[in-house]
Amino acid sequence: EPALVPSVEAASILDICRQVEGLPLALELAAAWTRVLSCDAIGAELRQGTELLHAVDAAQPTRHASIEVVFEQSWRLLSSIERDALARLSVFRGGFSADAARAIAAASLPVLGALADKSLVRKRDARISLHPLVQQLAGLRLGDGKDRESTERTHALYFHRLLAQLRRPVEDGDREALQSVDTEFENCRIAWRWSIAHEAPQALAKSAPTVLHFCDHRGRFEEGLSLLRDALESRAAQVDPKLGAMLLGAAAHLEYRLDRYADAEATAERALAATRPTGDHDTKWQCLNVLGSCALRLGRLDHAKRFFTQALELAPASVDPHNAAAMLDNLALVEKSMGHYGEAARLSMQSLVEHRRLGDVAGEALCLNNLGVLYLDQGEYGSAGANLRDGLALSDRHGLVSTRGLILANLAEVALKTGDHDSAETYARRSLEVADCAGNRALACWLKLQFVHLALRRGDWPAARSELAASLGMAISLGRPSLKLAGITCFAELLEAQGEPDCARGILVFAADHPSASGAQRAEIRAQLAHWAHAAKAEPAWPGLELDELVHRIVVESNVAHAPLIAALRADR
Repeated sequence: EPALVPSVEAASILDICRQVEGLPLALELAAAWTRVLSCDAIGAELRQGTELLHAVDAAQPTRHASIEVVFEQSWRLLSSIERDALARLSVFRGGFSADAARAIAAASLPVLGALADKSLVRKRDARISLHPLVQQLAGLRLGDGKDRESTERTHALYFHRLLAQLRRPVEDGDREALQSVDTEFENCRIAWRWSIAHEAPQALAKSAPTVLHFCDHRGRFEEGLSLLRDALESRAAQVDPKLGAMLLGAAAHLEYRLDRYADAEATAERALAATRPTGDHDTKWQCLNVLGSCALRLGRLDHAKRFFTQALELAPASVDPHNAAAMLDNLALVEKSMGHYGEAARLSMQSLVEHRRLGDVAGEALCLNNLGVLYLDQGEYGSAGANLRDGLALSDRHGLVSTRGLILANLAEVALKTGDHDSAETYARRSLEVADCAGNRALACWLKLQFVHLALRRGDWPAARSELAASLGMAISLGRPSLKLAGITCFAELLEAQGEPDCARGILVFAADHPSASGAQRAEIRAQLAHWAHAAKAEPAWPGLELDELVHRIVVESNVAHAPLIAALRADR
């Protein structure tokens, strides 16, 4: 029998304690194995699963045979009230509050205290939880009959009520409300699935807006979309047209957030058609917003303005001030893209004032970002930075992950434009982490262009080509002309740095004249052309390449330093 020397095996003992999360029942069983295994070996067995705790060891007394037997000993010592409460507590996921335990499991504070004294529940700060093994074994005691059915129903309706109560503060980006949903998200997920399985359309309808805005603000787009799609496939959505339309509109928004513009437009159109019989104002507004946002991203500015104007007419400030403020900000983006900076500033400032008056922190932070970009496009870097930093402070304070990623990307551009390359790289790296986690491919695409600029500043042309190819590859899949044009202007900078000023100028002339170029892009390109005018030997002649072919060739010819493309650009001179 190996001798246990705690001082020698301290690290392994600590590892075992961590793996069983300090559960006394499990520690008792793990300790029994020290007569045949080292602590390091016990830890390795536990990492492969809990079989070690479930396996029957004939050499041990029956009461030490397995975790089930040890749990049974503890179960027998509980009063009937404690047993009932522990069994019902097994329906929670991710822990619970004392209030939730009382409302759902009829577990009073004295009962919770007694269970804690017996190491069957544990408390950390204001949160109470069951060890996974205890939860599993207590759940078996709840059975599959009426007790489980009633407890799961009570649990689901409790968390649906919570989501419904938090709708407005979550939409507004309130920090405490978002943290509440964070804390209870696993319980909310269980409640959502229960409502799908039990065809509870009213519960889903009341919770859906909170789920949407929470996942939007936290950058959990795929997760939110998965929940919505599960509900859309349920009988509840099929028998309740209003719920089906609402879920479709919410799904369209998250598809837009994931840069799936064709899918988002198709889903929004389906939802919009479904609102005609029901007259659902909120869903119709949501669909118009999605359609306008997709049109804006795809450079269809007239369509974007029309959709946003329709949404504003549907939700004027006198009727729906929150959505009206959001539409003013969206219309400001359209005006900016058209080069109407004065009108964009007026709309953006009006939106900002309204968001602040309403206490809509999420709207305020996004508006500050957009206002910062407006100043950035006009070369007012001090004002741009001030607005962006205010927006970043709000985003950090309230956990507005999606907006935080945008602001960090724009701060990177401000730093780049002002020559602070170290800060630019730091901001860009931080923003890329957000983009990758959220699945925001458009933001990741834009950030890779910032890395192109940084590589060019370092004189690292291979890195610049690699980042450019990665960015434009994403732009192709996204189908966004603005990103393609931004990428080819980066290519022009690369050509100029390699000693090809005429080719670079030809690229810029093509980009400036392209119908998809925004007013801001045209102004920036023309400024660059004026800056390079002295280096050009002749007015460039364009070889007849279209935008998509040019972008494709930049990507595929990256590994040969774009030599064939450069030859084509020189050919007609």
